[in-house]
Amino acid sequence: MPVTSVFRTFVDLGTLLHLDDLVAARDSIVSENHRHFGEPRRPVIPVAGLRKLVEHTSKIHGIRAARLAIDLIEPR
Repeated sequence: MPVTSVFRTFVDLGTLLHLDDLVAARDSIVSENHRHFGEPRRPVIPVAGLRKLVEHTSKIHGIRAARLAIDLIEPR
């Protein structure tokens, strides 16, 4: 069964989802936390890694929407 990477799936979602839903997908990919209970949540792809992939990718449908979703990440 063919599968795609998390990054490629995120870009592909850029052709299907409204920007607010794409931002929610992005948050799911990059979210992390260090709770006092349970296992910490680690990002599937760190923000910097996702940003780098988006910046260095072109000619794929959905990349413009993916770039917009990345640009909406608030700095910490």
